[in-house]
Amino acid sequence: MTPTYSVLEQIEQAIVCRLKPVERCGFEIQALPQVQADMEKPATKPRVTISYRESERSEPKAMGVMLQERTFTFQVTFQARVLRGTEGIYKLMAAVESLLMGFMPPHCDRIQLRNDRFDLFENNTWRWILDISIRAMHMQEFSDEEIGPLLKEVTFVEQ
Repeated sequence: MTPTYSVLEQIEQAIVCRLKPVERCGFEIQALPQVQADMEKPATKPRVTISYRESERSEPKAMGVMLQERTFTFQVTFQARVLRGTEGIYKLMAAVESLLMGFMPPHCDRIQLRNDRFDLFENNTWRWILDISIRAMHMQEFSDEEIGPLLKEVTFVEQ
């Protein structure tokens, strides 16, 4: 069975939806574009781009089924032409951080803000990056045939 969306797409979409209120302030929110050229277009208004970066898995635990914790790292990229003021990158970062901190995407733990850093100044545009982490538990998928027949009766014998 193939899910409609992958776990990554579900998390990415949940983050983008969570950040939609900042669009009312004149900022643009987007998931990482499919085409690199779209990402490289100059920001005409302050922009936030959400992208999956990596994940780390814990040691698996077998308890009848296989369980494994996975910590996803997403990158939040901020682009703006000015640092300060109503359209500045500082205001944009503060708004995004307040919306993301503690937010719970579906089937995940609360988002944790990790670190932020200056990345680049190019074409009169500042770029900062914020790393966030999200932890989720993954469970083995299996069919009814793999489970086997259900236990229907138990008989205890005293010795």
